[in-house]
Amino acid sequence: MQFGSAVSELRAQVEMMVLSADGNDGMRTCVLRPSNLFGPGDSSLVRFVAGYARSPLGKFVIGSGGSKSDFTYVENVVHANICAEQALCSNAASVAGKPFFVTNGEPIETWEFVSCMMEAMGCQRPRVNLPAKMLLFAAQFSNMIHHRLGLQMSSTPPLYPDAVYFLSHTRTFNISKARRQLGYAPTVSLEV
Repeated sequence: MQFGSAVSELRAQVEMMVLSADGNDGMRTCVLRPSNLFGPGDSSLVRFVAGYARSPLGKFVIGSGGSKSDFTYVENVVHANICAEQALCSNAASVAGKPFFVTNGEPIETWEFVSCMMEAMGCQRPRVNLPAKMLLFAAQFSNMIHHRLGLQMSSTPPLYPDAVYFLSHTRTFNISKARRQLGYAPTVSLEV
């Protein structure tokens, strides 16, 4: 998984471009915001979890283990795109130029999801908790040293500040606007 504020900033810029393009030359746009995309073709979340599982940190839960996240199966994103296209064609006024969160609509403890993925990869569930603040400091320090020395960051261990945040903080989204205005309803649920 690629982490970093540059990625988040780029996503925000692209989203603003898409939303501001709405109405230009008759084009109607909206933005879909999936969270933690996974499924066939996933090259981000699965790679991140696999790297974490193989790293020395793979034996540890970062933080309390009680944080929750929303995840989005790739087929649900496809379905959301179809719903958005249909809504833009039939009811553009209520949809066009707006962003919509789309997830599986099933917030789950982040570590339960990650641990299930680790088990599916043949790795053991992490059982020992490490303080998130300590690891966040270590990640920031490591990144600073690598940056100052001009070194390339290794893909393992995945100790980026954003990774520590992802694994230790609750990050869920309300999809009721997508349900109401796009007619979106997840077609595939989480099975943990």
